[in-house]
Amino acid sequence: MEKINFSHYLKLHTQQKYFIWNNPDAQNSDEIDLDDDDFDQKLWDFDSFHENQIKFPELHENIFKSFNKTFYFYIKDRFADKKICLVSKILIDEKIEQTVDFYKNQKCDIIFNPAFEYKNATAKPSVFFVFNKKLSILKLSTSTKVKDYLRANWDFWISNYMLREISGDLNPIDEVSCFLINTVEHPKKNKIEFHETFWISRYKSAKTISKADSESGNIFLAKKIAKQNGLSLDEFWDNTFLENNKIIKNLFRNQIEKISKVKDKKPIHMIPVNIAIDEIIDAKNVTKFSKPSEIDNSAFEKSPNFAFLVEQFYPQLTGISGTLLNSRRILSLVNDETRLISFEKNSYWYNFFKKSNSIIINEIENLETFINKMNGKKIVWYDFEALSLPFPAMDYAQPFQQIVTQVSIVVTDNGKILPQDFDETNVVFDPKTYSWDNFCKIIDKIYLESADFYVVFNKSYELTRLKEMVNIIFMHYQSNNPYHEAIEKIQKYQKKVDEIIAKTIDLKDPFSKYWVVISDLKGFYSIKKIENFINEYNYNLDHLITPYKKLAVKNGLEAMIKAVDRYFNYIGDMEWIETRKNLQIYCQNDVIAMIMVWDFLKFIYENRDKMTHIETKTPKKVTLF
Repeated sequence: MEKINFSHYLKLHTQQKYFIWNNPDAQNSDEIDLDDDDFDQKLWDFDSFHENQIKFPELHENIFKSFNKTFYFYIKDRFADKKICLVSKILIDEKIEQTVDFYKNQKCDIIFNPAFEYKNATAKPSVFFVFNKKLSILKLSTSTKVKDYLRANWDFWISNYMLREISGDLNPIDEVSCFLINTVEHPKKNKIEFHETFWISRYKSAKTISKADSESGNIFLAKKIAKQNGLSLDEFWDNTFLENNKIIKNLFRNQIEKISKVKDKKPIHMIPVNIAIDEIIDAKNVTKFSKPSEIDNSAFEKSPNFAFLVEQFYPQLTGISGTLLNSRRILSLVNDETRLISFEKNSYWYNFFKKSNSIIINEIENLETFINKMNGKKIVWYDFEALSLPFPAMDYAQPFQQIVTQVSIVVTDNGKILPQDFDETNVVFDPKTYSWDNFCKIIDKIYLESADFYVVFNKSYELTRLKEMVNIIFMHYQSNNPYHEAIEKIQKYQKKVDEIIAKTIDLKDPFSKYWVVISDLKGFYSIKKIENFINEYNYNLDHLITPYKKLAVKNGLEAMIKAVDRYFNYIGDMEWIETRKNLQIYCQNDVIAMIMVWDFLKFIYENRDKMTHIETKTPKKVTLF
């Protein structure tokens, strides 16, 4: 009989019961966004590996094992006076048997990598501290989210029930904690720091700090506490609040609620494990799925099958940007047939998105100002590619921080691309030998004293990377020079970056602010979708790109994986020569793509109301409701 594990318990809270034991033939996954704040931690999703939900490449598997080994030695050093017993067996039944033996012989203070079983359901917490009755879970992330409560609840109760049967102790576990990858103010290259927390965030995504905490004078600590625990500074300094809101307290309640003087949102309920096991077994008899419902957008997370379900039952609602039509809005429509009919009939933009190759200039004055501002100017167009690792890739870089490893630059003057040397303007730094002073070279490459503007697509990404570069350069200066000299030395790069930022134009603005609305994009505005639209309808523009499917490196994720592989020397020196060239071609193509999009904007503006599919309209807010 197949054993039940945490992945089944997670699905019970976040998906229809059919999906607990079945996967649909096809799923619509959301488009990968490298500019997403959580992208890096999604890339290194070790929880998925732990639960065998997806097949990780060998590289990821080795890093996962390396983290476990590092964590073992961290526990060993921290509890040097305790006897640690390591569960080394591979098969789950053997792991459980070895765990039981260690527990029964009463010679182990700590059991590392244990496994427990209750009613054919298994749990694999990271550490069981026998000596003080504490169960701990290692999460290879810098933050907690509300769904981490489900993992804690599952591991706690399965372990608790089994240990009760063995020992006769009604409360064999008194405490539950979570170990995270720690963020420190002065991280060292490749050094992994851990942090133990007894509080888990009650938010779906990592909590951001409040305005009050951002002005507290200790923004680093405030951000850290918010991400790790989901707490404000006031809550963190309140010992009574902390005691009342420990993980273990919520597990005994089988619900997640904030116990405080301030009224909070209603509690989030967790299905008791005893009941959940029976429901998971019964789910094997469920032979079909139904239309999207509340469980598909639960308080813990949105079901990965949500888009699939919408496509199956309401295909007319698929493909629309979540900014305009999110899962909550979709559920409000599918749960009210009258409202859905009215929506389909009366929503102006919904019906516009059903058209093909139709373009509306929604705010002509803003578009005109945008175009006139750039016409006849000298412009530096540039794009970054980066690598991200779950530990500091270099001194002073945080875990998961994106480190820019390549930059491509094109300079135009009055719309004409100036002659340039391919290798000089498409720079790829070797991740295997990467150094902080590469940041100096990147800034120097981008900066052009005679430039009127710098253009990127989604400026928040590039400008964040530039600020991080300056900060790391300064930290290195400060480590080798007196403070006043470090301040003096950094001015060269600080001034260049300040000027780049001040002169930056975001090519995304006309699309994200809906000055221009394109039917086929359905409210989306990623550069890749705009490129696909241009190519699909064969717009004859001055600058066109090589189709990405024809490139050896086809997208930013592939570029990052190449950089990560090289960092770990999975790509040898001879192979790197060819890989480097392919990365140069890809990144340059991205920059030309921006110029192509600029040409497209001018084409739209110049052909407004001349071509039947390009219309100027009185400004109308782009909303579906």
